[in-house]
Amino acid sequence: MLGFCAERSPVYLAAGMSGLGFKFAPGVAHIAVEQLRRHLAGKDRAC
Repeated sequence: MLGFCAERSPVYLAAGMSGLGFKFAPGVAHIAVEQLRRHLAGKDRAC
């Protein structure tokens, strides 16, 4: 399972990752960090 804490939250929730999921975890973490940086800098855009 992978998702967000809230509708516009930059924080990802990840649970039950095993096998192939661990290979994607660094990429997911990178995306989450970039979204968090934009959010904290006030540069996030509405979808």
